Amino acid sequence: MIQNSTKRVPFALRRLRLTYVGLERLDLPVGQVEAHHLLLTDEIGEIHSGSWFAAEGSAPWMHVMVQELHPDGVSCRLAALERTAYWER
Repeated sequence: MIQNSTKRVPFALRRLRLTYVGLERLDLPVGQVEAHHLLLTDEIGEIHSGSWFAAEGSAPWMHVMVQELHPDGVSCRLAALERTAYWER
């Protein structure tokens, strides 16, 4: 569900399926990145989003979302990566 209002609105839960598409090499502003591609679809197969997470299993890349695409045309691509030691602030 995509939020399109800052007001409280009722919503209905929907069943969505998360599918692992595979490993892909992406050309991003930060350079080439190997990434796991995940796809979120509904019961009839309509795509709700595509997400890519860095395949590197160690810091600073571990668990980093590097790209996201939505069917409404909204997309995000990682332009910079900075690891901050939040526990030292």
